[in-house]
Amino acid sequence: MVSQLSRRGFLVGGGAVAGGATVALAGAALGADPGRPATPPEDAVGRATVPFRGLHQAGVRTPPQAAATLVAVDLAEGTGPADLARLLRVWTEDAERLTAGAPALGDTEPELAAVPANLTVTVGLGPGAFDRIGMAGRRPDWLAPLPAFGIDRLEQRWSGGDLVAQVCADDALTVAHAVRTLLKQARPFGSLRWVQHGFRNSAGSLPGGFTQRNLMGQVDGTVQPVDGAEDDLVWIGDDGPGWLRGGTGMVVRRIAMHLDTWDELDRPAKERVIGRRLATGAPLTGSEEQHPADLTAVGPDGLPVIDPASHIGRAAPLDRRERMLRRPYHYDVPPPPGQLSDSGQVFISFQADVRTQFVPVQQRLAEVDLLNRWTTPIGSAVFAVLPGSLRESTWGRCSWRADPGSGEPDAHGQNGTAARCVSTTAEARRRSRDPRAGAELFAADVVGVTASVTRADGRAAGTGAAISVNGNPSTDVRADTGPLSVRSAGGRAAGTESVVDQQWGHPEEAHAERGPARSITPVHRSRLRRNPGRGQRPSSGGQSGHFPDRTGSAVRGRRCGYREGDLAAPTCGPTWRAAAQRRATDRKELRMEYRRTLDLAVPFAEAVARTREALAEQGFGILTEIDVQATLRQKRGVEMEPYLILGACAPDLAQQALEVDRGVGVLLPCNVVVSQAGDGSTVQVLDPQTMVSMTGRPELQPMADEAGRRLDAALAALGS
Repeated sequence: MVSQLSRRGFLVGGGAVAGGATVALAGAALGADPGRPATPPEDAVGRATVPFRGLHQAGVRTPPQAAATLVAVDLAEGTGPADLARLLRVWTEDAERLTAGAPALGDTEPELAAVPANLTVTVGLGPGAFDRIGMAGRRPDWLAPLPAFGIDRLEQRWSGGDLVAQVCADDALTVAHAVRTLLKQARPFGSLRWVQHGFRNSAGSLPGGFTQRNLMGQVDGTVQPVDGAEDDLVWIGDDGPGWLRGGTGMVVRRIAMHLDTWDELDRPAKERVIGRRLATGAPLTGSEEQHPADLTAVGPDGLPVIDPASHIGRAAPLDRRERMLRRPYHYDVPPPPGQLSDSGQVFISFQADVRTQFVPVQQRLAEVDLLNRWTTPIGSAVFAVLPGSLRESTWGRCSWRADPGSGEPDAHGQNGTAARCVSTTAEARRRSRDPRAGAELFAADVVGVTASVTRADGRAAGTGAAISVNGNPSTDVRADTGPLSVRSAGGRAAGTESVVDQQWGHPEEAHAERGPARSITPVHRSRLRRNPGRGQRPSSGGQSGHFPDRTGSAVRGRRCGYREGDLAAPTCGPTWRAAAQRRATDRKELRMEYRRTLDLAVPFAEAVARTREALAEQGFGILTEIDVQATLRQKRGVEMEPYLILGACAPDLAQQALEVDRGVGVLLPCNVVVSQAGDGSTVQVLDPQTMVSMTGRPELQPMADEAGRRLDAALAALGS
């Protein structure tokens, strides 16, 4: 029976193993990290981490950890692409923090996050997710329930699911905390379908290179695709959907093992059923585990050495395309009355195409396999594991992006006009700084840019994220009403003809061949080349690149403002200072409110997640996170309601403000407070206009006004 989490709820899943049932057996002060202990774990395993960012998600090729929990979630009715994108964004952020040994934002038990122990979180989408969000056309053909096999005795409590999360670590407590964190975030979006726990040998208990044994005593997982040389068998490549390149297909099967009757067999009988020696794992035709099985060998009695109906005889791939990466876990739960055990395997396999790799092998096993008498599949699910994420990208960023001109709405309500996924595996690796770490690559659909613009982090153009221009790294980007505005790293030209504007240009980093680069609307185009450096003459007769302020002022090196009543004429010196002081005094007398407040009828954790989402949509990044409740509890022994301070910053506005006045940094970042208020929550945002008025620098006011507008938009989105 499915347990309902909430009307808008959402969660995740995994599963199972052996025999003819499956190919399973074939082979400290405020500002410190909240709640962190004074000393890190001494144990090397406890400190160990697995990189989160990369072309592929961790938890697939990662050496299997000791403990695993898989959770499956069914999306709630009415869930749309934007809802799913929101959940995946929050999950990405939380998983990245947890896998690094840091608590998730709003973590109510931050101390439990201090031991990462090789934690990985692997997320995938089930067939029903695409129907649920109205994007069935994006579902790959192989992403469907497996065919009905004659040996199956499937139970709904172990099958299906719209979303899965596989959480693995070398510490069971770490796994439990990570799972609970993810499920709490998913509560507003769906209902929990099933949870499956699994275990393997403890970290360090087996020498390197040894294959684990399953609960039947068999060496399990001998034949696997070779990492690197056979990546095409595991990872979806250029022949797959663009949004899924770098991902993989995941099969989860829960296989019950009938150990009570298996125990009745003697060792020779067990070896005949499997086709391998129990002591070494070697095939009956060999002496070592890695020796290939000779299925044609005949014994002195004229009979096959390996029974054609044995498990390895049926599971052996007929060609290389039938190989898959198997990553199973054991389960052992309290048995029902009258049984000695309730044990089995949570069989998990990863393959580029479920139809051509998993299904043919499973069909042979279902038809004939001596092991079928002692194993029964009781659960089954198929998922598409999303590609990995690079830099600040999130899981599934490509999944909900509509193709240009398709008219299909994406997660942001843009009918095919947003950036589209154009990545290939080779291109991702080439553009990534790490040759093994790729990205979701996007091409910005911006008319008027001569240079080729390729985004390497999955965010839409205009957020100020890092991009690549013609393969060269650039540090800033901004979408204007006209062409895309780009400042190349070091001021180099981004292409044959680049665009620069006041938002991103810097006079010390640009040189214009034909007069100064100017900031106007629409953006003025200017050819750029590298500035020879401060204090040096520009080369070949050009002029030093200079970016005037909004009024065209060319005054540099002095603190300048505007005369009262004349915003078109800048002035410097005492006249401006006196005017600023008068305005500051007037504002104090008005007793202007220093914050904006919004009350939400949602739990604290959901308020935190929604606030982060709303800020990100307006271009704000989170620079600092202060869990006041956890810090005061740890340092002062004081209890208070959940209270989180987020230091939000819009990079473009911060850059403009700092170019006007380096001292304005004391006002950065803009603090946003999320706190629990009874059964609901309160969000409070610092008023940037009020704070800037204290500086006496009216030329900062346009930046403050824009920051205020964006924060108002974020609050409006929260309250909608």
